[in-house]
Amino acid sequence: ILRAVALLIMIIGLSLILQPVVVLADIIPILGSIAGFGTGVIAFAVGLILWSLGLAIAWFVVRPLWSVGIIAAAVMIGWYLISRKKQAMPKT
Repeated sequence: ILRAVALLIMIIGLSLILQPVVVLADIIPILGSIAGFGTGVIAFAVGLILWSLGLAIAWFVVRPLWSVGIIAAAVMIGWYLISRKKQAMPKT
């Protein structure tokens, strides 16, 4: 239960860090809604990756194989998100 609470707190903290972007985009109401959704998705993705890395580091002493698996999964998710972003960017 505490792990889920830690994940939730990390996502909330990251969304609060990104909140100024939403406030700036709120000048035009529809942009504020879109920015709010986008920052929420970014906060969730980054929070999940950072949470899993922190969990893996904490587990390294007790369960090293689980730790390596969690780190590998976090790296693969991060790599997928970065490569997907590069594919979506228009080539000039």
